[in-house]
Amino acid sequence: MTLDPQRRHQLLKKFPALSNVRPMDPRANTQVRAIERAQQIMSKTWLNLAMGDGVFFDPARVPPLARRADADAAEFHRRAAKGRLRYNTWDTDYDPDDPAEQGVVRIWAVGTDHVDIVRDRWHDAPTRRLSTVSFSAGSLAHKVDTLDYWDCRRYGCEGNCGLECNIQLTPACDTTARLLATDRGTLILLYRCCWSCEEVAGKIAAETYKTNVQIAHLEAVEVWPPGSL
Repeated sequence: MTLDPQRRHQLLKKFPALSNVRPMDPRANTQVRAIERAQQIMSKTWLNLAMGDGVFFDPARVPPLARRADADAAEFHRRAAKGRLRYNTWDTDYDPDDPAEQGVVRIWAVGTDHVDIVRDRWHDAPTRRLSTVSFSAGSLAHKVDTLDYWDCRRYGCEGNCGLECNIQLTPACDTTARLLATDRGTLILLYRCCWSCEEVAGKIAAETYKTNVQIAHLEAVEVWPPGSL
């Protein structure tokens, strides 16, 4: 039944709460807004490259890295539950058990105990010029500009400084690497990936794409080779 516009106006005037945003509406749901904030941070940091990097963690394109990201996301939550993580907000203190803090973005350098927290707004100085998203994206972009493919061996570093590749898809894995990010909901996972591992991931993505296209074609024409099913 369609409600008469005049009757609808009368009801809304009498009961204004009817027009309030519902709890699960994306505009009111803190988790949905945090997921969008995580995607904005990655887009602002890596620009068009963010979309390409997303292929590396697509379960349909590079299954090994997708499984790795899922496992690391689970590891993050295990460490958080045991209180083994340190949080930095560039703002007021963060309490992971506070229900009011459940709508934050967490940026974790995989394997470390350091987590950056990105709220929807600043608590200590709401009038800061940069938003929380722009500030976080700027901080990551600075790391990209200064540390991507930085060869610290030239300065006597023996490794274990956090700049080496931790993707390790190939035995030919190199020590110089770039920052590679993916998101799992409100969690952004930061990896470091060398040229060799990125090349291997690209080849896996290309092969699975060809296979998926061939399967889609066979399904479309319903012509399967004998004995394939």
